[in-house]
Amino acid sequence: MILALDAGHLADIFARARAVWPQEACGLLVGRGRRVLKVARVVPAANLLAEVPGRFELDPAVRLAVEKACRGTDERVLGHWHSHPDGVALPSATDLAMAFEPGLVWLIVAVDATGAPQARAFRTDSKSGGFRPVVLSSEEKKLASPR
Repeated sequence: MILALDAGHLADIFARARAVWPQEACGLLVGRGRRVLKVARVVPAANLLAEVPGRFELDPAVRLAVEKACRGTDERVLGHWHSHPDGVALPSATDLAMAFEPGLVWLIVAVDATGAPQARAFRTDSKSGGFRPVVLSSEEKKLASPR
């Protein structure tokens, strides 16, 4: 599976994550596709747990509004994104505990005070009970800097 975002989408996500640092930022990835998930738009959402370090809860009103807007179109919620302030772009134990929709992609972006962002994508794996990597499209690999 491939998650394809254009550079502008990823830049928007990084900017939002930096803007709320040291809190976690979050939002939705909306688009189409099955094997290649093409993101058409990135929708930021309020983090209802912004005051709790290392946690996020995407505002369900945003999710419902996006789902409603997708009705009758070929777009759908492909997944969500969230930031790991001063962390790494890998799922945490909390992320795994909160992953209850197996079809969704988890795009995790790590940002710190120096602004050196990284991004990685994952899906839950029912066989292992963990996460498995999702390939980011080649354009985004130029922007993502793995540690």
